[in-house]
Amino acid sequence: DRNDGARMDELLTLLREADPAFRLEDPELTVRCARALYQAGAFKSALRLLQDFHKRFPDSDQLAPAYLLAAQALANGLGQWEKASAFLTFVQKRCAGHPLHEQVDTYLEQARQKQPLKGPKATFAVSE
Repeated sequence: DRNDGARMDELLTLLREADPAFRLEDPELTVRCARALYQAGAFKSALRLLQDFHKRFPDSDQLAPAYLLAAQALANGLGQWEKASAFLTFVQKRCAGHPLHEQVDTYLEQARQKQPLKGPKATFAVSE
């Protein structure tokens, strides 16, 4: 709730030292924690939390947000554009009904051009 990614990274490290197989068991909590880690610059820790998300939570509505975040961590944090594109393609194919799906084409184009993955620009135009 505090979005303190740095302290969360420390806590997760301690938990993994105590139990190397430690994993969060709630998909929404996993994505929230990974987002806090990402915002704190702990990209590898965020990716570790999201690892095999589709296998652990196959029916979760958090799959698209999880893998879009993984793509951002890979591209924006680690400069791994091809891996980021693979995650985006996965979202494009497997999450067609999710509201974030419509943003995937924008993210894929940004990845192709090796630009930071920021999604589409907001538009505030009102049609009459």
